[in-house]
Amino acid sequence: MKRCLVLFGFVILFGSFAPAYAVTFEVEIEPGKTFVHPDDGLTYYKANTDFYLDIKIGGTPGTGEIGWFSMTFRIYAKINGVESDAIPIIWIDAGGTDFGGSLTRMNGWEDGTYWSLLNDVVGFSWDGSLPDTMNHATASLTGMPDTEPLMTRFRFHFSVPVLGFDPQTDVVEICIDQSNHPDPIYTWNVPFPFPVDFGGPYCFHFAASACGDANLDGGINILDVVYIINYKYKAGPPPLQLELCDVNHDGSVNILDIVYIINYKYKGGPAPNCPAWE
Repeated sequence: MKRCLVLFGFVILFGSFAPAYAVTFEVEIEPGKTFVHPDDGLTYYKANTDFYLDIKIGGTPGTGEIGWFSMTFRIYAKINGVESDAIPIIWIDAGGTDFGGSLTRMNGWEDGTYWSLLNDVVGFSWDGSLPDTMNHATASLTGMPDTEPLMTRFRFHFSVPVLGFDPQTDVVEICIDQSNHPDPIYTWNVPFPFPVDFGGPYCFHFAASACGDANLDGGINILDVVYIINYKYKAGPPPLQLELCDVNHDGSVNILDIVYIINYKYKGGPAPNCPAWE
């Protein structure tokens, strides 16, 4: 498996026949939401956990003010390199400005600080859930100054419930890329106009671990029971994904979860039901 990418940056040039307008982008996933998997020693993002993805945008010094543009982002899942809807993206209401509170516009992009004429966000759903493709169309008499530093402009809040996949064979990714939807409202354009390649996709790897798989070995068995017992009562190492141990969904990990796993595996009890933990 490839190590996940936590950060990327790129520069878009708007054309050489006019002032060299440019915008710099940078994308980050919320820090502290990764862990090193014991199976391959690589770093993954935590599944079943609420987190945010930031798109940071700023003018490139010396290239001129940006007066308008239209940019489109699409977020989707892949399994073993193939796009798939088997991994749902769950949008989280975090009190944002768009898409049921799951998208927040920040640092001057939520009001008329820059975009006094147009500041429109629209979304399209590819799979019937909350929008996974969004377009931000902007226009202004003053524009975004070229000296504007990189700041978070869009923050997406969501979780990825990666359950039931084999961490030794399945590579699960969440990707962000430029949309290729034929509707012009989802077209990526910049001044004059001039189409721009987004440069994606940019993908983030998630561990394919199941609720109850305390030791992250790809199965749920007596070894997970022993792991939780050692952690809780014998000063053993803490689980790398603690949320996978709260199998009875009561907000804590204790003897009740140990009994729950035993009942599930060996006495026909109900299946584990883990919450999404921060």
